[in-house]
Amino acid sequence: MNLYVGTSGYSYKEWKGNFYPRELPAKRMLRYCADRFRTVEINMSTTIFRHFWNWLLIVVPPCTLSLHKFHPISHMAITAL
Repeated sequence: MNLYVGTSGYSYKEWKGNFYPRELPAKRMLRYCADRFRTVEINMSTTIFRHFWNWLLIVVPPCTLSLHKFHPISHMAITAL
């Protein structure tokens, strides 16, 4: 079994100065985070799916992306019962 520890998201301006260096541009936050954790969760309910392909180019192994799926998709089967 593999255990992956990471963050739930990465683009939080509140993290600047604590986790991210203050001068780090927003477009470099994902790579910075991925260089320090094994996984980064991407909230697909609030982002456009076309960005996913760009993220794959930014995040390099051993880090992986975890996708947080759109809420209605994950709960459809429950409400359909």
